[in-house]
Amino acid sequence: MKNKPKNKENNQKAERPWVRFVCHQIPERCFVIFGKRMPICSRCTGVYSGLGIGLLLPFILYGIYSINVSVLLFLLIIGLAPMALDGFTQFRGLRKSNNHLRFITGFVGGLFLGIMFNWLLVHVFILD
Repeated sequence: MKNKPKNKENNQKAERPWVRFVCHQIPERCFVIFGKRMPICSRCTGVYSGLGIGLLLPFILYGIYSINVSVLLFLLIIGLAPMALDGFTQFRGLRKSNNHLRFITGFVGGLFLGIMFNWLLVHVFILD
């Protein structure tokens, strides 16, 4: 018996099994760069990029540590709202999103999550 060749998307998923723990990997929602499909979707790419920058940003903007926690939580909700709205309206079939919008909303949400995580780490382990 001859083995059937797998399609390209299945091969990429098989090569990176760890990715399934951090992303759903729907092929049409992934960016294609230099002819290769990225292993994570555009929204997850945005979230992880924003999270990384958000974790580093408070070191540059030291004044963020003096922000009240209720203000920070409000900003976090505002930052996550576009991603939640985009995902919800797409899930309900009200409209079709695109990869660039998924990336932008994911980036904004990840940025605010990173800032919040950094703030919590500093207040729990360093300042208190």
